[in-house]
Amino acid sequence: MNLKMKLIPTLIATLTLSACMASPSYAALDCKDIHESATVVMTYRQYDLSYPDLMELAGDKLALQTLAQAAYEQSAYSSDTYQQKAIKSFANDWYKACLNHNAGK
Repeated sequence: MNLKMKLIPTLIATLTLSACMASPSYAALDCKDIHESATVVMTYRQYDLSYPDLMELAGDKLALQTLAQAAYEQSAYSSDTYQQKAIKSFANDWYKACLNHNAGK
């Protein structure tokens, strides 16, 4: 089973957890959920899931659509080391942005 197929259950679980992030108010975002969602989305980006397929998996969840759009603005790498760095950096950047949002910055 390839990596993409192994990650689908994780993405589906993350989509469920992220449903609260799709609310228009974005009040008190759950930054841990955002970090986990960003990690899954960028993992798919790095392992070459197509943009349309990821957007289809995101469905009508605005937060996941936004993460997918941001992920596909980033480079995909062939080296596992660089892929892992890109995934970690992407997720950490979104986590930091969430914390700043919640702090009113």
